[in-house]
Amino acid sequence: MRPVCNVDLTALNGEMIRLAGTVSSSGKDVAVNPSPSPSVKPSQEPASVTKSVPKVSKVRSLKAKAGKKRLTVTWRAASGVDGYQLQVSTKKSFKGAKKYKVHASGKKYVVKKLKARKKYYVRIRAYKSYTSSGNKRQMAYGKWTKVRKKTK
Repeated sequence: MRPVCNVDLTALNGEMIRLAGTVSSSGKDVAVNPSPSPSVKPSQEPASVTKSVPKVSKVRSLKAKAGKKRLTVTWRAASGVDGYQLQVSTKKSFKGAKKYKVHASGKKYVVKKLKARKKYYVRIRAYKSYTSSGNKRQMAYGKWTKVRKKTK
């Protein structure tokens, strides 16, 4: 005769659920084989609503124009976004890059206080804010554009 196992669980709605079964062991693994019992109740799905992450379109046509200690960056606006994240760096890997946030209505940004005779790398992506299932405000980001290189 195999030993009988009873497990009491509390569901998300506070209801008590009892699982009953026989225990069989093979080597180191222990498995519980549930047996039909009137005390076993079907579990209910939680009442929370899961929201999916919105898809964010990619920014197109990024252009950068060098000026005197400044860089003028222009792009074609993406539809249905809340804003843009712009990165400017002196390294191609963008390690330690400076990030700028641009409002959705913007299609141009002027990066100031740059050093002369330096090579700068620029990229941009769109973002959209949304509320997650836990009522937390989160951001969904699109893909980065191709890197543009400008020498000052």
